[in-house]
Amino acid sequence: MFKRVLVVDDEPLMLRAMGRCLGAINAKITLTSSVDEALAAIGAGVDLVITDVHLAGRTGIEVARAAAARHPKTPVIAVSAEASECERVALGEAGIAALLSKPFTSSELIGVMQHISDLNAAT
Repeated sequence: MFKRVLVVDDEPLMLRAMGRCLGAINAKITLTSSVDEALAAIGAGVDLVITDVHLAGRTGIEVARAAAARHPKTPVIAVSAEASECERVALGEAGIAALLSKPFTSSELIGVMQHISDLNAAT
């Protein structure tokens, strides 16, 4: 599926939960809690980015735009408990592959990741 996954969330419990969930996919998982940490990790190269939309003082839209600018083929999954219509449009313009609504299950996240992986393999 994906070998290097970046997860960005400023909520420590959510970050740890996603890290545990992704532990089963046999990938290098990088957990970050800020946009700045995420940008550094994107610069080092990742195969998939999973970012919360609402981050302390900044947004996951910045993360998605940075991923698209630096590595256009790197898919981004945005997660949010509440994404406004304006944010949904901005995320779409930033090129996200999927928007997953919180709360979600491990199987939902893995399913979205598998779907994106399958689409990438087909192109």
